[in-house]
Amino acid sequence: KMNTAANAPEWGTISSDYVHISTTTLGSAAGAISVQQVFTSDYKNYRVIARASCDTGSRQMQWKFMSGTNTQISAGYYFGGYQTYQGGSGGGGAYGSANYGNVRPHENMHTSTDSPVHWDINIYDPLNTSYNTHFTSLYGGSDGSYARLIYSNGYVVNTTAVTGIYFEPTGSGNFHANATVDVYGLKV
Repeated sequence: KMNTAANAPEWGTISSDYVHISTTTLGSAAGAISVQQVFTSDYKNYRVIARASCDTGSRQMQWKFMSGTNTQISAGYYFGGYQTYQGGSGGGGAYGSANYGNVRPHENMHTSTDSPVHWDINIYDPLNTSYNTHFTSLYGGSDGSYARLIYSNGYVVNTTAVTGIYFEPTGSGNFHANATVDVYGLKV
């Protein structure tokens, strides 16, 4: 690290603004990843990074907030963003949904374990019951034909304290083993 005047290095412990809270990794294929009771009063804002691929084609990775223990919030999601893609011919455009039952990219996951999709989600003050929980996210991946990048923001119309997050593929199918969700708390 640098000294206060920023003109000479100093040796010592460097502190990160993010604190790793949990890792959930599937040991075998499963239809969902549930991360419960992970948002607490220890931090105000959180970052969730998920990585997965699906054993069934034409499936999307979707997620929902959770309240309490294993109670999915399954209505009232509003989100929108912009997508860019490349796969021989490039393109992009707006995407989103209003009053939806989950958050999803409206794009399919790859079925190969060596090409998982990645979702980086920032969640703002999920325990606050005075207003809706808001988020921003960056989604990247491939469906086997196109590489996609989607940046979005949104919220859920629900003032219940949000304590966890739940990921699942659309329709039937399972996430492959080694799908992972990491959760970080942001220091204030």
